[in-house]
Amino acid sequence: MSREGPIMTDTTLSRRRFITTALTAAGGLALGVGIAGPAEAASLGVRPWGDEAKRYPGEINAWVVIEPDDTVIIRYGRAEMGQGSFTALPQILTEELECDWAFVKPEYASANRNLKENKVYGSLATGGSRAVRETGEMVQQAGASARERLIAAAAKRWDVPASECSAAMSKVTHKPTGRTFRFGELAADAAAVKLDKEPALKRPDQYKFIGRRLARLDVPLKINGSAKYGIDLDVPGMVCAAIIKCPVFGGTVKIGRRRRDRFPPRHPSGGQAQGRGRGRGGPLFPWPGCAQRAADRVGSRAGRHDRQRPVPQGISRGPRPEGRRGASRRQC
Repeated sequence: MSREGPIMTDTTLSRRRFITTALTAAGGLALGVGIAGPAEAASLGVRPWGDEAKRYPGEINAWVVIEPDDTVIIRYGRAEMGQGSFTALPQILTEELECDWAFVKPEYASANRNLKENKVYGSLATGGSRAVRETGEMVQQAGASARERLIAAAAKRWDVPASECSAAMSKVTHKPTGRTFRFGELAADAAAVKLDKEPALKRPDQYKFIGRRLARLDVPLKINGSAKYGIDLDVPGMVCAAIIKCPVFGGTVKIGRRRRDRFPPRHPSGGQAQGRGRGRGGPLFPWPGCAQRAADRVGSRAGRHDRQRPVPQGISRGPRPEGRRGASRRQC
């Protein structure tokens, strides 16, 4: 492994790695994506709410998890829609944490946890190019806090003042003796450290990593097809619906009032669409009977096309005009 500044890169180029690099729009910059280190590639999962049952022993705070192999999981509280914040926010946190970018693996923050813990991730809404402006300082503080906890854990093991220790490239070093601990070795102890006060953030003139041009973490996932989207979500018992569309522009509805035997307003379990779907509290119907009322309303709307609209006096309903537009209209 060779290092260039604070970024660790792998000089061994495998066939798989060459293809991944060549396919990205950023070219050789893909070496800094994170597929080089022990951390697996970042993931764009289909479940942005996270895994509530899984808690990590190396979770230093709500934003940072460090695993024994030095993988740094950074929580991301927005939606990556091409704006680049899936890379920018972890980059900001990495600046303060002083970890190796090759080990960084972002994952979606839990919306459930955000609700339960008084918006620990702030606003999870995405829009208006506000991700960095609204949460940049928050994630920067989370990185600084995690770094100081790691330093405190190392100092305690060595029984030395924390002021004699520093962090860089996923290691804590005791400056007088040169002894080091990897972040992965300290994470579990650091998670139990309580700071007297939050550390100060770096000044802009101290930045070493913010401002660097990095390859986007989401681009390789979208190219190789591993990125998951809302349409990819599938849960047990999930019900899907589709809109019936006319195949031609300007067509009208041919069938009359909706036949209940053809489109029964029933839940797949066999019962009437009452209550809240799959038992009380299910996600299908938000209030009792709403699906039944919706089905009735759809039927009444469909039936409207059977009835002739009243013609105002003095206006005759003549034949449909022929020509390009009239010829294109037909019943569906």
